[in-house]
Amino acid sequence: MTELIADELAAAPGDLRPFVHASALVNVSRAMSRAVQDGAIAGHAAPKVARQVMAAGAAAFDSLERGLS
Repeated sequence: MTELIADELAAAPGDLRPFVHASALVNVSRAMSRAVQDGAIAGHAAPKVARQVMAAGAAAFDSLERGLS
């Protein structure tokens, strides 16, 4: 993913932005997985957890899109 982002940004060697952007994207996915696990452990209904996690994930990706453009 880092290489694809580097190409998109026309990043020079040593540019940290591609790694930082890729890390942020991957960590949204990790956070969403963690939220699903936490919801399941807490005994919350799967549809409710799914709605909440999808909404939170969309908001996180929107935030990254605005801040990493």
